[in-house]
Amino acid sequence: MVSRIVISLRWFSPACLLLIFYPRMALNFVIISSDAYHISPSQKNSPPLYNMVDKASIIVADKIAAAKMNNATIPILYESERILIIQKPPGIPHHTSTKKNSTTLGIIHRIREQQKRRLWGVHRLDQVTSGILVLAKDSDMASQLTRLFAQHNITKYYVGISQKPPKKKKQGWVVGGMQKGRNKSWLLTRGEPKNMARTRFFTTRMSHNLSLAHVTCILFRPYTGKTHQLRVAAKAMGIPLWGDPIYSDGTLDKNCRTHLHACGIQIPALEDQANITLWNPPTFLDVDNLALSKAIGKLMRKHASVEMIQAIEYARDDAQKEIL
Repeated sequence: MVSRIVISLRWFSPACLLLIFYPRMALNFVIISSDAYHISPSQKNSPPLYNMVDKASIIVADKIAAAKMNNATIPILYESERILIIQKPPGIPHHTSTKKNSTTLGIIHRIREQQKRRLWGVHRLDQVTSGILVLAKDSDMASQLTRLFAQHNITKYYVGISQKPPKKKKQGWVVGGMQKGRNKSWLLTRGEPKNMARTRFFTTRMSHNLSLAHVTCILFRPYTGKTHQLRVAAKAMGIPLWGDPIYSDGTLDKNCRTHLHACGIQIPALEDQANITLWNPPTFLDVDNLALSKAIGKLMRKHASVEMIQAIEYARDDAQKEIL
């Protein structure tokens, strides 16, 4: 069966430089094999692109984006007859929640309304996390995908940003039990835990300019899927995620989003569904995206699978061709 490689590109070096001055220009590249479904830029409905002037304007842009999210179109990254993959925006819960007479629509409700059909969730992202979210279009595919996620047969990559340098080690494993703490937090425990979490992580300093001298780019490869797993792992390694409202280092800017993004996924073939390799780089509004793309490329080339590296290289090559 022919493999499918799907890449979604919004901010990618050096395309981001053009987008700063031409915010209406959207770079959307989908590299696919001959039997895959083509998703054109007009179909993808990309999120708005903001002029990166200074931190103050970026914060305002984040607030405006959050305020308009109730009517925003959720970007579609990939679609086949049985699977739909979307880009979840940050700040949206998985299911609809009601607190203090205020209702927040969940991502499942939103995408069902947008697609005008029933969809099945097969895994979750934290409310603060953005990026790749997989859904099934029928119950049988939902069962197959849920089983793959439960058996850890689906490879996932996340990118995070910390304002701290690594204190304990620059790469390695974070293994331990996940135990509920206070104020909606989770704790990493030792011994013989029942709720075991396993995370592989890699870091590199983003030193493209002086303003990012102490910013650390983190590549996460989770081998389990526990609540707050990556956020707790980052905190345990002394590199709490920038903007995390629960596991911050005490310098939290309440107007800043949590810098954690689900950027890559590999799903093996299932019945009449070919295997999928999808790359969707993060778009953190208050980070130098040129430096970020270089840092991610460095980490992925060293530690990602061959298929995922190929997907990233395809995206980079096409971005260069478009600009030239």
